[in-house]
Amino acid sequence: MQEWYMVNMTTPKVTFQDSTSDYYGSLTIAALAELIVNAADRAARDELLSRRVCAVNGERLSVPEYLLSLKDCVKLPKYASVMLIEGAFDRTLSKFFSFPGDGNGHVNCRCYYRPFLKYVEPLICGKDFMEQERIAANKLRSFIYRQFRWSLCDAMRKANGFSKTYQWKISDLENYKVQMPSVMTGKQCKKFLEENIGQSDTKNVSTQQDIQHIIDEQLFVPSMIPLGADCFDTFASQTTISPLEQLIESETKDNLQLSLCIANEKADNLDSVRISIARIGRDKVRKLVVAIFDAIDTANYRPSVLGREFGVSPAAMTRFASLKWDTENAKIPQLWQNVARYVVHLPQYSKMLYETGLYDTLSSMVLED
Repeated sequence: MQEWYMVNMTTPKVTFQDSTSDYYGSLTIAALAELIVNAADRAARDELLSRRVCAVNGERLSVPEYLLSLKDCVKLPKYASVMLIEGAFDRTLSKFFSFPGDGNGHVNCRCYYRPFLKYVEPLICGKDFMEQERIAANKLRSFIYRQFRWSLCDAMRKANGFSKTYQWKISDLENYKVQMPSVMTGKQCKKFLEENIGQSDTKNVSTQQDIQHIIDEQLFVPSMIPLGADCFDTFASQTTISPLEQLIESETKDNLQLSLCIANEKADNLDSVRISIARIGRDKVRKLVVAIFDAIDTANYRPSVLGREFGVSPAAMTRFASLKWDTENAKIPQLWQNVARYVVHLPQYSKMLYETGLYDTLSSMVLED
């Protein structure tokens, strides 16, 4: 009777069973990974995931069991939800289990076994069977741990609602889509990536996950905002300034109006703006956003009229910056989500929002994006 091992999760729901084939049971870890990568062999995947290849504190655990042990050891930041750990566990297991079409989005386990195989093959070349298995098992455990930590960072970053997708173009044939803080402009994103990862004309880049890991480590750093900080300078003097906060400081030290900061952000990130708005061009987008705030300030804002002046249809203006929307059946207009991102993140606004009781409301707007 073969041993059965079941894992209950929210997504994905899977059941692993030891392979009944002597053929798969006789293969090395690397050989199984090669079958998964080159032939999308599900039986090879099941065999690999059922093997107790991860040594932890004198015990040998299967991949799902090892992930469960990692999940139990995570210490979350104060107030963080345990659902973050569950999400990281689900996502990591999907990376080593799911093939396209399995109902887990675009996750493809072959994309994760491939770099593992590429890394481990030179290390085991010429070694006997036992040594091959020892090396491959150790490297697989390290690789799984790395993926779990990245999945946890990804879950925490998405939960805070302050990230946006930025496409970094390395060359005509190479570009990366990464998650960057939403308050950073396109120019700031590019500058940070070039200074911390490599110039656009070099090859000082590894993988998209390596890049995202550097971003997570240096930019997505939670910081407490003291309610006694009545301006950014006061906050900065009380706190160790992270790279992201330095970027915010450079944006605000010139006393730019909030409307102009947001206008610059939208103009510098046309890829994230609705196509119907972005098509009018960077300069017009900047002027449109400033004009919207000016019209609201004078109680003279009529979206369809203002949109006509800039060549934007009434429907597009409604989705972009309408003052009325049904929160239950429609998304909050894009511009107001952008405003929420700024004011809940910048310390000088956060203090006011806490005191007026608006912080939770605006934070929920950010999370709906």
